[in-house]
Amino acid sequence: MKTLVIFLALVCMAAPAMGQTYEVCPDAVIPDSGNPDNGVLSVITVPECELVGSVVVCLNIAHTWSSDLEVTLSHGGVTVTLVQDQGGSGDWICENSVCFDDTGIPFPTSGGVPSGTYAPVTALAQFNSLSGVGDWELYVTDDAGGDLGTLCCWSLTLLCDPVSTEDASWGAVKALYR
Repeated sequence: MKTLVIFLALVCMAAPAMGQTYEVCPDAVIPDSGNPDNGVLSVITVPECELVGSVVVCLNIAHTWSSDLEVTLSHGGVTVTLVQDQGGSGDWICENSVCFDDTGIPFPTSGGVPSGTYAPVTALAQFNSLSGVGDWELYVTDDAGGDLGTLCCWSLTLLCDPVSTEDASWGAVKALYR
C-alpha cells in the first residue's frame, strides 16, 4: 500500500503541458520598398520552454493589398513561412486578429483578410521538439511597391512539454522497483 501511495504521488507531480502566450506591439512601419530584404523584424524572447509541443502565431497588421506581404517566423535555425503573397487586393486590418495554426483553414485568396485561424504556408510543427527558449523572430516584408502598412502587434503561443519534470518523476518511480 505504501508503494502505491508513493507511486501515485510521484505520477501526480508530473506537470501537464502548459501553454504560454507572449505578445509584443511594435507599431512598426512595414517599408514599401518592393525589396524582400527590407522588412520589419520583431523579436519575442521566450525565457522558459523546455520542449515545444505546438505553436500558434497571431498577427495584427494594417496593410493595403494583402498579397504584397510575406511573413516568416524563425527560431532555433528553423524558418516557417506563415503567409506569402496571398489574399489578393484586399486589406489587412489591424483590428483583425489573424492567427496561424497547423490545423487552420486555407488562407483567403481574395477579398481581404478577416479575423480567423489559418494554416501557414509551411508547417509550424517544424518547431516541435525544439527548445522554445530564446529569440523568436517575426519578419514581415512588402515585396511590391505602392502600398503602406504597419505591424501593429503579434503574439506567440507555445504549448511546452515539461520534459524534466516527467523524466524525474518516472525515474523516481522506476527506482522504487529496483
